[in-house]
Amino acid sequence: MHVNIQDFSLSLRLFDGFDFVIGDFVSRFQSYAVIPLNLYASVNQPDDDSDINSISAVEEPATGDEYNESTEPSATKTSASRTIEPRSSQCRIQVNVSKVNLVANLFPTASQWASELQLSVALIEVIDNVKTSMWRKFLTTMRLSAEERPISTESSMIVLELLKVRPDLASPDVQEIRLKVHVAPLRFYVDQDALTFIGHFLSYGNPPPGSETAASKDSSPRFNDDPFFQICTIHAIPVKIDYKPKHVNLGSLRDGNLLEVFNFMPLEGAEMTLNHVRLNGVRGVEKLISLIRNQWLPDVTKNQYHRVVKGLSGVKPVANIGAGIADLILLPWRQYQKEGRVLRGLEKGVKSFSRAAAIETLSLGTRIAVTTQAILEGAEETTTARKKNSFGDAQNRSKLSEQPRDIREGMELAYQSLSRNVGDAVKTVIDAPARRVQHDDGGGGRSAAAVAQAVPVAILRPMIGATEAVSKALLGIQNTIDPTRKMESDDKYKD
Repeated sequence: MHVNIQDFSLSLRLFDGFDFVIGDFVSRFQSYAVIPLNLYASVNQPDDDSDINSISAVEEPATGDEYNESTEPSATKTSASRTIEPRSSQCRIQVNVSKVNLVANLFPTASQWASELQLSVALIEVIDNVKTSMWRKFLTTMRLSAEERPISTESSMIVLELLKVRPDLASPDVQEIRLKVHVAPLRFYVDQDALTFIGHFLSYGNPPPGSETAASKDSSPRFNDDPFFQICTIHAIPVKIDYKPKHVNLGSLRDGNLLEVFNFMPLEGAEMTLNHVRLNGVRGVEKLISLIRNQWLPDVTKNQYHRVVKGLSGVKPVANIGAGIADLILLPWRQYQKEGRVLRGLEKGVKSFSRAAAIETLSLGTRIAVTTQAILEGAEETTTARKKNSFGDAQNRSKLSEQPRDIREGMELAYQSLSRNVGDAVKTVIDAPARRVQHDDGGGGRSAAAVAQAVPVAILRPMIGATEAVSKALLGIQNTIDPTRKMESDDKYKD
């Protein structure tokens, strides 16, 4: 029998809360220390920019009896005073699986091959729709330059080949599996609020340790029908991670949870590689996953920790420039050893160093300009009546979003920004006398206040426009030198 399914797509949407609460699920939920996401959102509202934020240290939010109807009036309350949140109106996480191709073959009993499965997925993307997150995609494929390893549009993100064989034709029901998996380089943009939601969503479905459900599951009889993996091969998987922490749970840290330490350290472009794995003679899926994990985790923690440290904010620019200096020295030497010539290697080294130095300098200048813009906008809000919409989409939009593609577009956006803000300042100054005339009937105090409000705008608006113009121009130059930066920003930031 032959089955061939081509080019179908799936979309999975994850919502917060519950559609219904019945029976055993209530008792299982009552055993959890459930922390609703909106409690975390109240601790740390989104900042004006994803790269300009503070990490707050908080105690673990109240659970159980302490979290009652006063926190969420529309919630359903169980007999044990646990609060069951209703289903949210908008999805928090959306998983898009695109262009799935599936080929399955079943072979006759007399054949040494029992069945064959080939699965390819062109793209898997996890979209971050959490309100307090400024980042757009939680997971996607890594953007690679042409010099690294170009990925054509026809390649697949995941390719899985599963073959069942009969080691003994006299016993056709005894089958063993040969598994081969290839995964394209992965790119993660992890916001802590999104990670918290995913963790809570997945924890809802599992019975807590020590409960009757878990005990009955552990005590259930095990049969010798677990699949036997004759060979399992997983090719190396490069991974790059951005992580934005927002709060640290001091209670969990005091209890010895060392993973909380990572919430002190924002990551940007932290790289690691899940090494090639080849396992033989493994029975059971759980044991297979455990063996794979035991091969990956020790290698990352012992041999690749320096690559993760390079992704720390403040360390990455120094590391990139250091790598450029190393290329300036090592590439001529390697070229001399290979061909006996130095000039070609020196040319490559100078190019690598110049590119790294230029990109990091432009990146630093952009961050300074964006930070200055945020400070000036905060000063304008403090000194005038202009307030941002606290509930609009603009609050969740980073100043690094919608970047220009090249120098030309960067200069155009810079001119538009400068002219717009200068125009606002001029308009405010021109309208001030008119407002003064309108307020004359109400007394000199109101008239003076109308004029005083125009002074900060007339001073700060051109400065805000100038800093925004500088950031747009620098981003245009940076994206011209390295076009993958533009593609990564489109994946990372919400529009």
